Amino acid sequence: MSTDLTFLSTDEIREQAPVIFAGGPTREVSERYVYADTPTIINDMDKLGWKVRQVGQRTARKENTMFSPHFVRFANPDYRIKGNGGDYSFPEVVMKNRYDGLGAVEFMAGIFRLVCSNGMVISTESFGEMKLNHRGYSFEEMRKLVGDRVISIEEQVAVMNAMKDTNLMKEQQRELAMQGLLIRGQVSKSEEGKFRGKVDLLTLDEILTPERNEDKGNDLWNTFNVVQEKMVNGGFHTQLGLNTKVRKVRAIKSFEQDLTLNKQLFSAATELIAA
Repeated sequence: MSTDLTFLSTDEIREQAPVIFAGGPTREVSERYVYADTPTIINDMDKLGWKVRQVGQRTARKENTMFSPHFVRFANPDYRIKGNGGDYSFPEVVMKNRYDGLGAVEFMAGIFRLVCSNGMVISTESFGEMKLNHRGYSFEEMRKLVGDRVISIEEQVAVMNAMKDTNLMKEQQRELAMQGLLIRGQVSKSEEGKFRGKVDLLTLDEILTPERNEDKGNDLWNTFNVVQEKMVNGGFHTQLGLNTKVRKVRAIKSFEQDLTLNKQLFSAATELIAA
């Protein structure tokens, strides 16, 4: 398989997330608000060697929405982590921005697996999110933010290796699959016990069935990637919540739900790393 990343052109970015090019705040904001526009950040990231791999925006229910959260995934072709069987992973910088005055620009560390095209956002607890306030954006501040993210790459690799060195019992694998269902199903703590009682082993084992040979094995890294991919892409059968019917689960469409699920699931997985 190819080990090359593919990146988006400006026209492709505009087509997939047009709000990125809004050209100004999308609602009335304070005179002190100076928005950090995403095209400028994209250009500055390119100067540092980080190019756009994926973009997305919140789907508006109304045609003229005031709110415009969007994300950009950046990857640098100079950084790659080789796994088993040609399974390459690439560190990412994931940026979330909005032009409505309701939040800062957020930068998160992530890992992108070329073999299955799934992106993983590192949990806040492990590596920290960094924010750039909409108060006079500067290239030097961007350079520092990205530099700090690059430093965390070594930490990410260390965690990945620890996950690869941690073998799980079948019950531990099923527990991680259950954690994925709880996170995705948005079941409250008070309902968790009842929900566990309604999920059978066939569902958990369906979630744990790898889609490809590279993900076979009982180590924590492979198990996490199998569960993560199933939670994001769907395709398995279960209930999501106490009062729903058994059905084939659909893929997640919201990038915000995707980011939240990734961080929470990764945090749950790292708790299983062998001491």
